[in-house]
Amino acid sequence: MEAYFARMDTRFIFRKLLTTRDTGAISLSPEWWGPPDLDISLPSWLSEYIDCLAAKFDETGFAGAMNFYSCLDLNWELTTPWTGAKIMAPTKYMAGEEAMSYNYTGVLELKPRVDPWVDPRVDPIRWVGVGRES
Repeated sequence: MEAYFARMDTRFIFRKLLTTRDTGAISLSPEWWGPPDLDISLPSWLSEYIDCLAAKFDETGFAGAMNFYSCLDLNWELTTPWTGAKIMAPTKYMAGEEAMSYNYTGVLELKPRVDPWVDPRVDPIRWVGVGRES
């Protein structure tokens, strides 16, 4: 996948990933990415953020970020001691109703399984018409 990303403009990759409202899996198909010269209008603050991200990823490539996904099984194994632990630190989950992580297949069905781990005083925030999460 890194070789595929290396052939694409880094700024385009981040523009697409940070503005998509597609709730399915990210695809390597050219159809999903669309034309690389696609004009995606952005607010100035997001353009500046993407420029910063792109500059760093132009230096380092995407291998480190992608290795996270290669180690998902190991990550689960390493967190085994915390199985069933409650999140008691002040925490707030905020997601846009159109965010990939909020709408990804099966996520909403997991909510009842996650609720017991979260301090009941902490309610998630769902923004209407927004496509990102924090």
